[in-house]
Amino acid sequence: MNGTNFPIITGPARPEYKMDEAMKMVGKTIERIEFGQQEISKDCHQCETINIYFTDKTAVTIQVGSNVDNILGECDNQFQGKTLKQIKPNDFSTDLILFWETQEKLQEIGYLK
Repeated sequence: MNGTNFPIITGPARPEYKMDEAMKMVGKTIERIEFGQQEISKDCHQCETINIYFTDKTAVTIQVGSNVDNILGECDNQFQGKTLKQIKPNDFSTDLILFWETQEKLQEIGYLK
């Protein structure tokens, strides 16, 4: 960290196409934002999500992805030769995933009223 809550970026997004998705936000005007814990699924860890709605009637959600499933799915309760008790926090990784949708589509599926 660099003395602020903004991390120093040390490499490109993985996969790199995610930067193209993020660049779609440039120049847009934000209408409203939702931020909080997302609905819990049995197949996903607890996490927060940011939903951003723009005045051009598009929307993007920024969700957290991780490698938790990879770690838990390893054979013999080991991950990279480590037992589950030996796994350290830096064995886990997270990434941000952006999904775009029109607000019209979100209304059609009942997400927006």
